[in-house]
Amino acid sequence: MRAGPMAPLLSTDMGGLALVDASFYYSSAHGGPQDQYLLLAFDSGDGGAPAFADIVDHVSERAPRIPALTRRLRDSPLGIEHPAWVPSDVAPKDHIVRHDLAGRSWAEFQELFGDIVTQRVDASKRPWILHVVTGVDGVPGVRGDATITILQISHAVTDGLGASRLMRALFTADAAHPTDIEGELPGHSGRRHRRVVSAAIAGAAAPYRLAQSRILSVLAVRAYRRHVRDQPDIAVQRCQPVSPTSLNGRPTEARSVSITLVPVADLRRDGFSVTSSAMTAMGLALGRYFRAKGEVVDRISTFVPIALPAATRWRSSNRTVLGAIDLHTGVSDTSERASLIDDDLRAEKRRVHHERLLDMPRAHSLSPAPITRSMIRKAVLRRAVIRSALSAGATASIDTIRGHTNIVSVNRGPADLELCGSRSVFTAGAPFLDNGRCLSHGFYGLGETIAVCLVVCPDSVSDLDTYSAMLHDALLEVGSTTREVDPSNG
Repeated sequence: MRAGPMAPLLSTDMGGLALVDASFYYSSAHGGPQDQYLLLAFDSGDGGAPAFADIVDHVSERAPRIPALTRRLRDSPLGIEHPAWVPSDVAPKDHIVRHDLAGRSWAEFQELFGDIVTQRVDASKRPWILHVVTGVDGVPGVRGDATITILQISHAVTDGLGASRLMRALFTADAAHPTDIEGELPGHSGRRHRRVVSAAIAGAAAPYRLAQSRILSVLAVRAYRRHVRDQPDIAVQRCQPVSPTSLNGRPTEARSVSITLVPVADLRRDGFSVTSSAMTAMGLALGRYFRAKGEVVDRISTFVPIALPAATRWRSSNRTVLGAIDLHTGVSDTSERASLIDDDLRAEKRRVHHERLLDMPRAHSLSPAPITRSMIRKAVLRRAVIRSALSAGATASIDTIRGHTNIVSVNRGPADLELCGSRSVFTAGAPFLDNGRCLSHGFYGLGETIAVCLVVCPDSVSDLDTYSAMLHDALLEVGSTTREVDPSNG
């Protein structure tokens, strides 16, 4: 996925949040790991690192010009509606957190990043925080003084592509045109009396909305079943359930992070997308990892978020749906395996993009807010039960799962961002762990560099360095056994 011009990220709807966005907010309030973390590493070159005061001035001048960074959520009276975006009275400087790591190593920074990943923002107070890390030695790709920023932002604000656009707007070198984002956030609300009136209307309409949601849900399910019957090659998911492994234990709150850099050319091979090449390497590395642990795993699969086309009717700012891909670890030839994965990824995109499938969440989105909140609470409790069942020694109680791990792959554009004279070198992130998955993969591109980011629960996966080395070797293998292609091919 690439961050760039697309359908308007922010709509002018005057009601509450759309259901998907609200679900992220509710889930986070119940302890769900729902924040996004967008890292940028800047290189001062021959000059000195920018002063912290100058960074604060930069953010204080730029953030007010980006609508999504000037809002917070406010709950509806009595919770009748989903929360709505309202203007925030928190100054940009109060969104900035400084971390001075003078003389500390890159490994020590990664430990700090692991700690930051365990923290959550409260979108009703500060939907975003900018962590500024200075003084780190040995940052890969940096020859001068390094400054690292981490934009931590609530998933209720937007999805990964939208967050990438916000990050670029905050650090674009063209101060005259800091952003291509227009309009207001979904659910932007005005004065208090409008909130009360809107809530009263929503309360009166709740029975009708509930009935409408149920009727449309039934019709959508019937239509989808006909779609499956008439077009099984398009409608049926290719990736079948798999057996849980040691990676699917019970994740605690602790997190460890590993970040390594690879040239983008190593993953853009034989006409395959970066995502397909990355999943091919993941399959190689995971297979070797399980064998080294003496674990017999017949099939390995991964979850992958898939962006919806710009023309798709979808009210939420979060415009991604979750797919699942078989990594074809039973195929020994690397090029053939990559081809099968790429074909399955294309098929999964066709499946999740189909209107008959999307009609079901659209119908569900009409449910009144109180029902949605109740369902989220039950879902959080259900996930806790599953995680408990997947604890050490109890994996047999869960017969199958949909994915062993997950991958996030985002192209965040050219490496032309600036921070007070320092130039951007690479970007990274921290895909969250959830639903009994103790290892996640992130591939984040900026210019000609991709940061390979691994996040684990160290209480379940204690050998992150071992797996990171295996994945690095697998990436090299994929690059050496396939052919480089023109960069315009994705």
